[in-house]
This record gives sequence, structure tokens and C-alpha cells, in this order.
Amino acid sequence: MIRRPLRLLCSIASSAAVNSFQLPATTPLNAALQLATEAFVAAAVPEPALSAEHLLTRCAGFGNDRKQLTLHASEPLDEAAARAFECMCKRRFERVPVQYILGDWDFHDLTLEMRPPVLIPRPETEELVEHVLEALGDDHRTGGRGARRSSDIDILDVGCGTGAIGLALLNRLPNARCVGIDICPTAHALSKANAERCGLSARYESLLVDGGIAACDLAPRRFDVIVSNPPYIPRADMATLEPEVAWHEDAGALCGGSDGLDVVRELLLATPRLLRADGPRSIWLEVDTSHPPVIERWLGEQAALGLQMVRWMRDAYGRPRFCEIGHTASHIART
Repeated sequence: MIRRPLRLLCSIASSAAVNSFQLPATTPLNAALQLATEAFVAAAVPEPALSAEHLLTRCAGFGNDRKQLTLHASEPLDEAAARAFECMCKRRFERVPVQYILGDWDFHDLTLEMRPPVLIPRPETEELVEHVLEALGDDHRTGGRGARRSSDIDILDVGCGTGAIGLALLNRLPNARCVGIDICPTAHALSKANAERCGLSARYESLLVDGGIAACDLAPRRFDVIVSNPPYIPRADMATLEPEVAWHEDAGALCGGSDGLDVVRELLLATPRLLRADGPRSIWLEVDTSHPPVIERWLGEQAALGLQMVRWMRDAYGRPRFCEIGHTASHIART
């Protein structure tokens, strides 16, 4: 009831833009950028200038290097590039995410393939990767000072999607290993493809699991670190999502049930059969901003799990976004 009028309004706006957007022959790059930006503004496309920059950069043959648009601003687009840009812009008018249009996206020093409807990695998730790397510390990155070598660090990425989190960690932990699991066949195939693309397939395994983490049996394997960007949007909030998300990304990777915590609870309940008896034994989650205190209270009610909130952290916008959960027996107070 809420999204249908929005879809209709967006469709009307995008149809008008699609019908009118065409580049004159030999349009200079700066003029093409301005025309596309103005058309996106008129069609109420989010981030109009940035969208135009990303698409034009690719069509002009500059890959993902947007600064080249400034360096070559007065150069004309050739006919093939102009028509390709028009086609990309028409898809953007339809509120297709830029990442799906381009087919790849940069994430934490890696360029990953993107395929709809697999969830597009967000900048916040790069922050989660940084928190995990910081917590593991230099000992696990280099194997130095008598610590367990990074070759001994086994990571489980629950709801791996594109494989972004696990692959980014492996890229910085040269001898670590990661298993990524997902219930979506497209995500399963994509994470495998991205591991190959990044040269990390020897240390990355992607598994398609029916029934999610609650039904997943990974025995006899155990893990030192569990990471997850699970579905965490409360069901009532799904109607507020932008068309780019609501129309094109997998709802199963977004909606976490009535309170957004269905998958989080399943994951935490499964940890006794997933975590090793020794080692770092940590769980890292990206969650809704309302979740950290709720998760902390819930863990307090589940004493048999032997887990407790170590800390929660804010994202770059100051919102509570990340949780570090540890085993009560090895909990170390952090400041």
C-alpha cells in the first residue's frame, strides 16, 4: 500500500526522463556529465551527480577512476560511448542501483562483481572489516611475537552475499581461511566468482545452505571468528526503503523479521557448535541502530550460551551499528 504509489510516481518521472534524455553528437565529457546530472535531478534520482560520474567514468573508458573526468573534461564522447552512457542512464532512471549497472564495485581495496539481487556492500560494512582487523591485531596479520599464526585463524561469514567481508579479511590476513555461507544460490555463485576474481579462492570456500544457520551443519569444522552482516531491518521499516533497495535487492537479505533480529538470534544460538574451544572466539555483527542494547539484554537472558557483549561501536555517522560478542570465559574488558 505504501510502495505502490511511490513506484508509480517514480515510473512517471523516469519515463519522462528516459524519453527525453539523449546526447548530441560529440558531446564533451563535462557537458554530458551536466546533462545527465540535471536529468537525474529532474527524475528525483538519489545522488544525481555521483550517479552520473560513476556511469560516465565507465563509459568513457576510465574504469572506476572518476578524477579522469576532470582531467579530460573537454574531450568529446565518441558515438559508442555516448550511446552506452544513454543506456546506463536509462537504467538509472528506473532506479537500478549504480553498482548493478556497472557490474562491479570497490570494497576495501578489492573490486567485486555485483549481480542482482545480491545485497550490495555498504561503506558501513567496510568499517566492520576494519574493526575485526584491529581486534585481531598485528600478531594475527604477521604471525609474530609468539602469537597464533594467521594461518590458524578460521573465519565464518554468515550470509556472505558477494563475499565482501570474508574476502576483505583474507586480503589483509594472508594465511587465514574463510568459509562463507548463504541461502541464496545467486549469492553462493557470486561469492565463489569473487574469490576467483580476487585470487583468494584457495583460502575461501562458499557453501549454499538450506534453512540458514539454524539448520547448517558444518561439523567437524570450528571457527575462531564469526562475522555477519545479517538481514536486520525490522519488517515495519521495509516499506520505507528507497526504490533502489526495495525493488532490486533481495528482501531476504534485508528483512530480519518483526524486530529485525531473527537471524541474529539464530546465529548466536548456533555458536556453541561453531566456535573453537580456544583462540579469539569472537563474533562480529553489523546490526540496526536499535539492536545493540537489545542484543546485550538477550545475551544476559541466555546464560547457557556463555556469550556476552564485549562492546558496541558507532559507524561514521555516529549511529550504534557494530557489535563485538565474546565468550564469557575469555572476556577482557575494553576501554
